[in-house]
Amino acid sequence: MRSILRETVYRTALAAALDRAGTLADDARALAAGQLDEEMICVGDAAAEAWERVDAPDATMRLDDDVHVEADPDLCRLMLENLFRNAVDHGGSSVTVRLAATDGGFAVADDGSGIRSEARDEVFEWGYSTDGSGVGLALVNLVAERHGWSVSVEESEEGGARFVFD
Repeated sequence: MRSILRETVYRTALAAALDRAGTLADDARALAAGQLDEEMICVGDAAAEAWERVDAPDATMRLDDDVHVEADPDLCRLMLENLFRNAVDHGGSSVTVRLAATDGGFAVADDGSGIRSEARDEVFEWGYSTDGSGVGLALVNLVAERHGWSVSVEESEEGGARFVFD
């Protein structure tokens, strides 16, 4: 009985991983081709879907504002997922992440350890990493560029990182 249960768990995990790989491949093709399927979206809805893909049971995501933008929903979700994973990876398993409106767009902030001021321009470069692949924040920047947005990083009110999209 245990081996059947274990096999079912492995198959479920494998199916989810393959589905995620397929989605990432589709998103990568769209980004490379510059093809966006834009529509008016609620960034909070995209954030909630992205948060579900981040394995962080002790972390918290807060939606402070209802923000709507013209965006490709899949790529926006991918961008937010990368920001959330980055917050958990660098801010700790109990990090709190917030999405809020700004005068020109929206911001994603966390209460983690933050990004050193001298590294804030470098974090968006392909290959830049303190302990990962160096792809996540470069991908965030690329998605923002494809949408015609600028993205910058600053210190959050709690001392963590704050990514501002205008």
